This record gives sequence, structure tokens and C-alpha cells, in this order.
Amino acid sequence: MSGEFSVRRAHALVGDLFTPRPAVYWADLAASFTVSAAAFWAARPAGYATPAGALLFAVSTLAAYRCAAFIHELAHLRGRQALRRFRRGWNLLVGIPFMMPAFMFDAHVKHHSVRSYGTRDDPEYRPLDRLSRGRALAFLGSSFVLPLLAPVRFGLLTPVALVNARLRRHLYTHFTTLKIDLDYVGGVPADRRQARAWLVQELACALWAAVAAALLLTGAIPVERAVQAYAVYSALLLVNAVRTLVSHRWNGDEEPMDLVDQMMDSINHPRRPLLTELWAPLGLRLHALHHLFPGMPYHALPEAHRRLSAALPPGSAYHRTASDGLPASVAALWNGTGRRPDAPPRAGEPLTTP
Repeated sequence: MSGEFSVRRAHALVGDLFTPRPAVYWADLAASFTVSAAAFWAARPAGYATPAGALLFAVSTLAAYRCAAFIHELAHLRGRQALRRFRRGWNLLVGIPFMMPAFMFDAHVKHHSVRSYGTRDDPEYRPLDRLSRGRALAFLGSSFVLPLLAPVRFGLLTPVALVNARLRRHLYTHFTTLKIDLDYVGGVPADRRQARAWLVQELACALWAAVAAALLLTGAIPVERAVQAYAVYSALLLVNAVRTLVSHRWNGDEEPMDLVDQMMDSINHPRRPLLTELWAPLGLRLHALHHLFPGMPYHALPEAHRRLSAALPPGSAYHRTASDGLPASVAALWNGTGRRPDAPPRAGEPLTTP
């Protein structure tokens, strides 16, 4: 499979697109946060059960989801000097209030490594023979549980872990990494610098949890607003869970894959970009392209896709990563879940690996 696609040739077509533009990141985050906050605030006076209230809820959820999705960019570009201030700003504006600090996604790089993608050391991958329909549904259902567990993890367990090394290690290995494979065991900080960075973010989340609890208990924050926040958080996690499930074909056999095999095991959703950007923001709709060039900033992915689509011959490996759309991807996943990766394709299945 790898032999029919040249990564070097593809890179030559897009080699000028790997420089992140901090101004784009800041402007996008600021606009998304403003829209989300405004829609969240307006939903209550509009009436939660009214059409206007429902629309505002959807807007606040999708805009908040876009804000949260920047954690994916930070995982890939955390070594870039140009985005260090953005990482701090995102943590203060989104990561800490959501109790989803940036360090919880640092292990994401294993999902792109040619040594660990698709293996047991990949926190975000389960082959089809282990991704049963029940597990897929449980993954979707976890969206409604995680917002309740985050305050416990940071508000209650983090302070105790400060004086209990065993608990601290358990938190790091089992309740720190954002993952799809619940069997994955994470690691502890690699050095003192990383340990300090993790601790600062943990303590900030613990402080935020304490302040939020105090405001709620004193009535400064109405209970219905807290319920609304829970609903928004759960909804954005559910959207992300669906996006995650349709971002791959999950045809791995727990053996490492090179970049081309990763690309072929991933899915692009290039059609209806404005609509698709709502549920797969920041270039995540072009997931196969992202696995081919994981270091490319999100704002450059559409142009890279345009160049590759125009320059590569029809029927190339890259073209074959495209899905007909979200419904087709969901149907293919559902029909393929539990099927062996080497099983023959079903007639008309749109997402079969060539």
C-alpha cells in the first residue's frame, strides 16, 4: 500500500504550509469564545425550551467545542516558540475552566508515531475486533459522565494526591490522559520541568473547582446555570466522540503503521466544508491529511487538501481517503464494527480501505 504513494512528492506540494500563524489562532479562539459565551448567556432569557433557546444552546455548544478543540493543535505544536503564549492563554481561558488542561493531551503524539499508531501504546485507537458496537456506544455514553468526573479528579483527588504519592501516580497513569482506549495506561512526568508544568495546571483546576463550588453553594451561580453548563459540556463531548469514531477505519492489527498506512486508515470529510467544520473543527474534517502531515497547522490544511487533490491523479491513495459524508461514515462504522479488518468489503460500503 505504501509503495503507491510518495510522501516526498506530497510534501513538495505543500512544503510552504507548515508555519503556524499565531494571529490566526488568537483571533479564532477569541471569536469562538465570545460567540459561545454570548449564546450561553442569552439562552436563559430566551427560554431553554423555546426554539430560540435551543438554537442558542446549539451555538454555544459548537462554539465551545471549537474552543476546546485547540487542545489538539497544542499537542502537536507545543514545541513551537510562536505558540507558547497561546498555550498559556488557552489554558487560562478554556483548559482550566473546562478542567481539561493542555497537558492531558500530551500523549496524543503517540497516536501519530510510526512506532505506536494503532498499537497497544496508542491511547486513541482500538482495532475493529476490539471496538465492538457496545464499546462504541459506551464511548458515546461517557460524554455524559466525564463532566461529572472532572471536578472529582481535580477538586477532590488532586489536593489529596499532593500528600499521597501513590494516589498521585495512579491519577497520572489512569485519570490524566484523554483517550479512547480505556485499557491504555499513561505515564508520569518525564522530568522535573514537566512535573512542575503538570502540577501548576492541576492546582489551577483544583482552585477553579473550589471557587465554582463556593459560588454554586452560596447561590452566586444559579443551579440552572450549572445544569446548563453540564449540558453544554456533555453535548460538545458527544459531538467530539462521534467525530472521533468516524475519523478512522480502525482496520489496524495492533502492528505499527507508517505515515501512508496511517493516512489510509484515516478519513477525510471534504464535502460541505462549512457544515462539516461545525462537527469537525480546526481541520479535523481532513483527518487523513492530518495524519499524513501532523505538524501542519490547522489553518493550512484546506489549502494543502486543494493542492493535493488537484495535483495527484484521480484514484490515488489520497483521493481514496474521502468519505461521502457523516451519515456514510457512521453507517460504515456501524456495519463494520466487530468485523475482522481483513474481511471482504460489503457491497456499496463507502469507506472500505483499498
